[in-house]
Parts: sequence; C-alpha cells; structure tokens
Amino acid sequence: MNYQRIVFAMVSVAVASLLYSAEGDYKLEEVTVSANKIEEKIQDVPQSITVIDEATLENKGIKSVGDVIKEVPNLSSSYSVYAEDVNFRGINSSTFTNNNPVVLYIDGIPQSDRIGYDASLVNVDHIEVLRGPQSTLYGKDAIGGVINIVTKKPTNEWKGIVGSEYGTDNYMLGTFNINGPLVNDVLYLGLNVKASHDDGWITNHEEGMDEDANEKNERRLGASLLYKPNDRFSLRFNISSDYYKNGWLDGAFTDSGNWSSLTRDNAKNVNYEVDTYSKTESDAQALNLTYAFDTMDLTAVTTHKKVTLDGQYDFGWSNNALYDNLYQFQQSSIETTSQELRLSSNTKEGIRWIGGLYIERSEYENPRYGMQYPGYFYGTSYDWDLDDVSKTTTDTQAIFGQAIVPFAEKYELTLGARYQHINKDILSNMYMNPVGYLHGTPTYTIDAEHDWNALLPKAALNYKINDTWSAFASISKGYMPGGYNYWSSSSVEAENRFDPQTSIDYEIGTKASFDALYVGATLFYMDIKDIQVYNYDSLTGMITTSNAGKAHSYGAEFEFNYLINEAFTFDGSLGLIKAVYDEYTSNVYDGNKIEKTPSRTAKIGLQYNHPQGYYARVDVRNQGTMYFNAANTFKEGSYTVSDVKIGRHFSNWDVYAYVKNITDEEYLTTVQDQGVGQIVTFGPSRTVGIGAKYTF
Repeated sequence: MNYQRIVFAMVSVAVASLLYSAEGDYKLEEVTVSANKIEEKIQDVPQSITVIDEATLENKGIKSVGDVIKEVPNLSSSYSVYAEDVNFRGINSSTFTNNNPVVLYIDGIPQSDRIGYDASLVNVDHIEVLRGPQSTLYGKDAIGGVINIVTKKPTNEWKGIVGSEYGTDNYMLGTFNINGPLVNDVLYLGLNVKASHDDGWITNHEEGMDEDANEKNERRLGASLLYKPNDRFSLRFNISSDYYKNGWLDGAFTDSGNWSSLTRDNAKNVNYEVDTYSKTESDAQALNLTYAFDTMDLTAVTTHKKVTLDGQYDFGWSNNALYDNLYQFQQSSIETTSQELRLSSNTKEGIRWIGGLYIERSEYENPRYGMQYPGYFYGTSYDWDLDDVSKTTTDTQAIFGQAIVPFAEKYELTLGARYQHINKDILSNMYMNPVGYLHGTPTYTIDAEHDWNALLPKAALNYKINDTWSAFASISKGYMPGGYNYWSSSSVEAENRFDPQTSIDYEIGTKASFDALYVGATLFYMDIKDIQVYNYDSLTGMITTSNAGKAHSYGAEFEFNYLINEAFTFDGSLGLIKAVYDEYTSNVYDGNKIEKTPSRTAKIGLQYNHPQGYYARVDVRNQGTMYFNAANTFKEGSYTVSDVKIGRHFSNWDVYAYVKNITDEEYLTTVQDQGVGQIVTFGPSRTVGIGAKYTF
C-alpha cells in the first residue's frame, strides 16, 4: 500500500507537470501507420489506433502478444489450458472456429486462430493495434480489430542485439537479432532468435511425475530476406518456426464448487497421475512482391502457416481415485494458405485508393479430440474413451476495395467494402469405445457442407480542424465466420452448425498531435447479432457453440503520450465499457453482462531518463470487474498491478532490473466450469528479474 501511495504521488507530479510545465523544445517523434495499407499520419486516420514503438516495447518489458494486449483500452485476454482467448468490446473468441476477434498480422502473415496466438517481438519496429471491425481490408475474421506487427527494415549497416534475463522461478530468457546487407542496396538478411524457460510455481507431489507442474519452455526462430534490385521492385521472404510447451496450468481445479475461496497458496501443491501438458509448434512462410508503377503499386502476398497442438490433461485435474489414469486429449493441426493481390495508388495527397482479391484455404484436422470417462458415468465396470475425429476445410474468396476522397479542403471521406464467399465442409466421426480399444463404428457421423456470403461495408469521415486537431466518425460492419461443432452432439447437420456473428460498430473520436503531446479519444457503440456463445452441459460433458440473439456494447477510450521535458515521459490510457446480452438462448441470461469483458481497463506510466544513461520506469494497470460466464455467477472484482524497472545505458550496453506486480496482487484470470468442478487460473504473482542487452 505504501508503494502505491508513492506511485500515485509520482503520477500527481507528472500531471502537474503536464498542466503547468513551461514551454520547451521537446518534441515527440511523428507517428505514421499503415492501417489502410498506405502510409499515413496517425491523426489523419479516421479510426481508433494504438501504436507501440520499439522504445516502448523495451522500456515496458513487453515480450509477447499477451503483453501487447494489456496496453490497449478495452482489449483483454487470458491464457487457459492451450490457447489465448481474446476479448474486445464484448466480442469473445469462438470455440469451434477457434477464431479470436482480433486478427494478428506479422509482416503480412495473418493469425486469427487462438492456438499459437503469439509472436517473437525481438525484431519489431512498431506495432499498430487497429480497434474496431477491420473486415474491409483485413478479412473475414477481424470483427474486433487487428494487431499489426511490423518488423525492422534492414539497412546497409549490420546491426543487432544480444540479450538475456534471469528471474523468479528460474526464469531464463535469451534473445538475438541481426540485420544487414548481403549486397549493399540490393540484398539484405535478417535473423532473430528467442528462447525462454520457466520452472513455474506449482509443485506436483505425485510419485514418478515431474515436480515442476507448470513449467514453460519457448523457442522462436525467424529469418527474412529482402531483395530490392531497383526503386520499383522489391521482394521480401519471411520464415518463422515456433515452439511452446506449457505444463499443467497457472492455477488449480476445485471439485468443491467453492472456487472463490481458492488462493495461489492452495494451488501451489498438486497431485496428478497423468502427464499434463500442451505443446504447440508452428511454421510460417510469407512472400511479398511489390512493383511500383508511375501512379500505382501492385502487391502480391502469399502466405502459408501450419500450427500443430499436442495436448493431454489429467481428467480430474487431481489424484481423485474416480478418474485415475483418465485424461482429456487434443491432437490438432491447422494449415492455412492464402493469396492476396492488390493495386493501390502511391500518391500521398488527393484521392487514395486500394483494391484487391483474396483467396484462402484452411484445413483443421483433429486426429484425436476428446476425453475418457469413468465407467460409473455409464453404469459399467470399464472406462470409456470418447473421441471425435474430424476434418474441417474452409475456402474463402473475397474482393475488396477502399477509397479516401478529400473534399471541402478539410474533409476526407473513406468508403470501402468487402464481398466474400465462405464454404465449409466437415467430416466428423464421434467414437465411443472402452478405453484401450481401437475405433469401431462411429456413434455419430457428420458429413456436411455449407456456404455463407457476406457484404462488409465501411464508411468514415475525417475532419482536419487544424494542423493539430482532427475529428472523425465511422460506421463499419464486422463478421466472425460460422462453422461446425467438432465435438458433435448428434448426426443432424443443423444441430451442429452455428451461424456467423455480425456487428455494426459506430465510432466518433478526436486526435491531437502537439509537439510534446499526443491524445486520442473515442466513443463507440456496437450492435451485435447472432452472437456466438459457449455452452457446457455438466450432465453429459458436451461442449458446443451456438448462436444467441442480440447483444450490444458501448463505452469510451482515451490515450495520451506526453513528453514533459527531456527527462520525463508520461503516458496512459483508459477504457470504459458496458456489454450486455439483449437476447440469449431461451432468454435465460437476458440483461446479463457479456463474459470475459472487463468493465474498465486503465493504465498509467512514468519514464525517467537521465543524461548519464540512468533510467527508471513505473507502470500501474487497473482492471475493473469481469464475469467469467454468461450466468454471471463467476467473477473477479477490480484489481491493480504495479511494475517497476530501473537500469542504465552505457556504451552499447543496457543493464537493468525489474519487479512485476510489486504489491503481489492476487487475482483470477479464468474460472471455467468442468461439471465436476471448476478450473481456476491466476494472474502472475510478484516476479523479480535482472537483464542485460548489448547493441552492435
């Protein structure tokens, strides 16, 4: 508590400086973004955008996409057993399409699937988070927005960074990055590596099992090749290979139903007799070809990505004798190939336009997906293995276009649309056999196909009040695809299919960019239809996705970045939201808050830089009340987490120390019903670490 008083005293000083500081020659760097797939100043783009540059990533210790999400108002996520579930403005991830509502782009490679939803940030130039539906330019899955990761462009000088960290729970991190020319002005190479290990904080006392129950291991490799023989043509080829293994989960299972009394101390010691882990591997390639004509650019982007998941989880999440040696399992692979062709104007003034074609094929296979049940569930003396073997193929074709038209001197009108066709077919066989037996005749079989068509328009108006201020208003349609439950409940196609979720998003906002201050503010209202909801039947153990009726969300977002003087920088954001179900299945939850949607996300940070290289940073983050289920019976109240980092830059070195969650605040990140109890996960406790980086 004393520490928090010190933090807020520092913030008060910063606010006073913001209001009363004398004029000086302090200037923020001008921020340009490629939100519309053309370079523009951030205040000229008629939508809400958060930009995080390389310096901010370093200063705040942002190392993952999950860390990026914490920086954005009304955006949140939680990692449970094997996937990152994202929520934005009341839109949640979809269980059986596995789509997150915010699409992750890494140098043109899209990733909407919540499995493997992360990236190496070792070689990042900046990150753009585009808030609100982005379907017009970024595709069918961007109902909530886009996280656009832009890596560094190499130069004619070899540059690189080597870094390492060590911290609580034997946490170890190593990073390496290098970029430079193979042939000056023509051919460039970039390489980056990230590897980390963490013993975790939970001990498994079961004999013969690994004691480090929630141990984590990560390895990410990336390489890029840029070929630019002249001013008109460029070729960029990127490849990446990622590996992540997570043992157990950052929490516990309670079979008493008394989830609210569970603490981290209760969860530190477990007994389970089945090896529990999730292992995710991915390989991705992207080829970007660009040719500049006199008045337009032709761009072709070809991508391929394959993600595999091998997961096994103790069924009882404990050493309960009823579930001895029984487990849940998932073996999945997602392979996606896409091709985009687009033409765009290359002028920075006047009418700017972009148009293109997009095709994609995604194959989602589950060679093994299900769980084992004790025999007493079915009145037998032997245990049962339920396994749904499936393959879902999705083909997408789309045409899109957008134009920015200036008029009446200070106005710009943006009009765009995307028309797309989606075809999905599924072959699913549900097997129910005694444990140890090979598959026989399926209990259920689904062999089905369905088509969806959608028109996704967007309109926005930007008003340049003066050289500093601008205001905007926009309306856009968002879309999350429909699909099939691959944990089938019957052989009837219609009973296992769910429809697309759509939204109409209304925004008004303003932005201002002074020499030393940037501010942005947005008001939004989102009208949601056919909202996709997660269902768990505690009697049968069946998990399904279905469509509820209507929902809505509305709120406000505010961000600022202020260079107080040459020593102090002050930044922060605030997101306020109310997200409610208007019509739920059978009207059972009408009027309830949409789950996994924090009522508030707020953060403030203060950075100090001394002329001799010393620096210090304090960040405070607050999250409001959040419900974990549509019934609004599981929830976490408001909590505040504070981080501190100190260090020194000298010569080519950066040496630092940090404390995250310095007050050791304890809070829940998920509560998920499992019928026989609840899975509960916790946010990270206090962690202490040291690190060093060498730049060359």
